[in-house]
Amino acid sequence: MIYYEDLLTVPYKEFGRDKDGMDCYGLVLEMCRRNGTPLIDFIYHNSHIKNDKIDECLGKINVRKIEAEERKTGDIIEWDYENTLHVGFLLDKETVIHATYNGVRITPVAIIKNAKYGKVEKWQ
Repeated sequence: MIYYEDLLTVPYKEFGRDKDGMDCYGLVLEMCRRNGTPLIDFIYHNSHIKNDKIDECLGKINVRKIEAEERKTGDIIEWDYENTLHVGFLLDKETVIHATYNGVRITPVAIIKNAKYGKVEKWQ
């Protein structure tokens, strides 16, 4: 079990990477670090990642795409939120932790539409 309870009170902060505030990618970075599989950070200041750029961005980090049936604790999930890439960290096969404008939330995977999954691989 990965400890995350201390993150539930962290507010949303665009491009945030610490407990003063996190965006969705900042939260995933922290959860991956806690899981022992650090994720490469990339930041696009003053812009959001549009859907047509998702594959380009994922090509720059240490994530391998996987099928939904392969997902498990420690994998990441991405989906479209208002035409912008949103990411979360799988606490288990059915539950995701992610940062929203209202703070960190835990959400059932079942309510997320058109999700894609990735396995964070250790750096070489």
